[in-house]
Amino acid sequence: MVLVVGCAGVASSVEAPEPAPTEHAVETAAATIWEGVYTTEQAGRGQQVALSICVECHSVSEWRGPGFIRLWEGRRVGDLYERICRTMPQNDPGRLIPQECADVVAYMLSLQDVPTGERQRELPSDLEVLDAIFITPTENQ
Repeated sequence: MVLVVGCAGVASSVEAPEPAPTEHAVETAAATIWEGVYTTEQAGRGQQVALSICVECHSVSEWRGPGFIRLWEGRRVGDLYERICRTMPQNDPGRLIPQECADVVAYMLSLQDVPTGERQRELPSDLEVLDAIFITPTENQ
């Protein structure tokens, strides 16, 4: 309930409208990485960042295969995103902008053969949304 005072100073009550859904409202419903949380284009941008910055210290093979999934299994995509944003690159932590961090995460997911989203929504740099998405080894978990 919102109290509104008109120009004559008379108060009246009006029901406040429900806030409009945000652009990422649908994405927060995604429970796992297997529900299409990034786009092919985003993974491509992430690959460019990884090949220009990350490979100075890391091998792409570190991010591919069951070892990567086992390392992050049960954790939130937001955990991976924060690790990248806060600690990478190792020689200049925090250098990547939020969108680059999200793009690198999308690239890492693509290396796991995680499918892209049917709705063609990019993985956002919104930590609240990323924390609602869990890393699991298979689609059914």
